Amino acid sequence: MGAGVATVGRRPYAAGLYWENSPSGRVSQAAKEAARQPGQQVDFYAVRGASKSGRIPQFGLGQVSAGHKTGMPVLAACLANQQPGSWAGAFRLREGAVVIVVRDDLIVPDGDQFFVDETEARDRLLQEIGFGGLQRIYAPEAWGIPGADTMPISLLLNDRADIRLRPVEIPRKLILFGAAGVALLLLVLGIGWYIQERNAQEEADRLARLAALEKARQAAQNMLPQQLQGKHVEYPPPDRKWEKKPPIMTIIEACRVALSQAPVAVAGWQMGAVKCDGSSLS
Repeated sequence: MGAGVATVGRRPYAAGLYWENSPSGRVSQAAKEAARQPGQQVDFYAVRGASKSGRIPQFGLGQVSAGHKTGMPVLAACLANQQPGSWAGAFRLREGAVVIVVRDDLIVPDGDQFFVDETEARDRLLQEIGFGGLQRIYAPEAWGIPGADTMPISLLLNDRADIRLRPVEIPRKLILFGAAGVALLLLVLGIGWYIQERNAQEEADRLARLAALEKARQAAQNMLPQQLQGKHVEYPPPDRKWEKKPPIMTIIEACRVALSQAPVAVAGWQMGAVKCDGSSLS
């Protein structure tokens, strides 16, 4: 008799928890306080909340030595939520046998037990049947218990896994991960602050440069004569000399005509050079 891990289908369940009722409503706090009592070897707890039918909350306590782990579904609690009322059942599983006792929709304190020896499990079930007050009894067909339902636990449970183990203390790994997360967050915030400050400094430098340019412009403006300050200076239009001369083709044609009319020799003088600019021939 004790606690362990029972596999239903392909899902492992925590079995063999010790259950207590918690009328105060602060179930998690009550479970942690019970787990920290001197002499207790408790590492996990599970919570069954109150129901609409008036069931009070209760909690179960588990331990690492039994193979229990954080987040593992709790067999007795899941089955009790799936099958309310008053009943007792013994179920054969791969690892051994479990006996679960529920009265008035509450798991009794020692009503969640894991057995390696099947005979011990049968004796525990018969003991509970002897107390009476059960609406239903579940047992393997081979045990020959009169009036017992032989439906397998997998059909009764219907793959329910809504109640799971929680750690009594925060695991060291989670503390380390949390510290690493906080450090990473601070690093990200620091980088963000640095980038923000750098952008602000760059903007301040840009505004300072613009202010310096404006100051220099004002100084240059003040150096101008009083009559020119704030006024637009009108400059004379450029002298477009090329627009005053005739078109180039007209000049070429005039030169051609002049050259055809010029004598080759005049009074014994021979022509050595000819210059034509369109307006004269020399």
